[in-house]
Amino acid sequence: MSVHVVGSLHMTVPLLVVIWSDMMMQFPFFTMYKRSYFSIVIYHLIKCNYIFDPEIIFLPTLLVYLMRRSMKEIIEKMEDSLSGSDARRLNALKRLQIEEQHDPFKVLIGTILSARTRDETTTKVVNNLFRKFKNAKEMADANIGEIRSIIHSIGFYKIKAERVKEVSQIIVKSFNGEVPDNIQKLLKLPGVGRKTANCVLVYGFNKPAIPVDIHVHRISNRIGLVSTETPEETEMELRRILERKYWTKVNNTFVMYGQNICLPIKPKCKLCKLKRVCKFYHGTVLPVLEKSSFLKKSARPD
Repeated sequence: MSVHVVGSLHMTVPLLVVIWSDMMMQFPFFTMYKRSYFSIVIYHLIKCNYIFDPEIIFLPTLLVYLMRRSMKEIIEKMEDSLSGSDARRLNALKRLQIEEQHDPFKVLIGTILSARTRDETTTKVVNNLFRKFKNAKEMADANIGEIRSIIHSIGFYKIKAERVKEVSQIIVKSFNGEVPDNIQKLLKLPGVGRKTANCVLVYGFNKPAIPVDIHVHRISNRIGLVSTETPEETEMELRRILERKYWTKVNNTFVMYGQNICLPIKPKCKLCKLKRVCKFYHGTVLPVLEKSSFLKKSARPD
């Protein structure tokens, strides 16, 4: 959307109110900050001489700029909330990254094995597997039955064993035993989708990417950063609105938050320092709390 803004400030403000209403429809995140950010929008328009000079205002561009500034605060508040949580735990890939010193092959195999598996189980299985097979060559030459035996405690272990061996063979044959560091080549590996490929880039190569799993997708929609239906849509929207310097932090921070505080069922909103601006909290949780409080007061004898 673009508009021409001309004339005096007092003539322009009513127009901005109309524009702001339209922005609420296009950018759900800003419904959480409508009071504070409305003044910021006016300030930036004035600062950029959009108010007094005939200019074309590209509001989506301005809003993306404001949202990028907010991401730093969102991550800081998540980390602050996590620091006060007794249940804090590292996600499996972050732990693997630290333990294996950013080994891209081990991150790749660990991500493949982690699908539909609890982090605790993934960590144990991955450690046992890499204790036996140290690199892509050893994994490619391994007996499929032995791989199955080691990873049998995870879900779909037979399929995953075949996938691990097949991917290892391709890496040895086509990439000289080295995991490729670009998403196009990673996506050509069997069973590797965008989430897995992005995990390898972030945790294996420390390259900017946004792996979107169920936690990242759920939380991004809950707090109103995006309004999307699928993880793929969420990734593309986050890539559009977030500065690249935050990309490597998103997955680890959001996954830890989703595992410890912003749970799928019964989220721990009391521990969350984002609830003041959370769309889900104000739209779903708070009304229930208010209704419960009202019923308790109504039940009290006069």
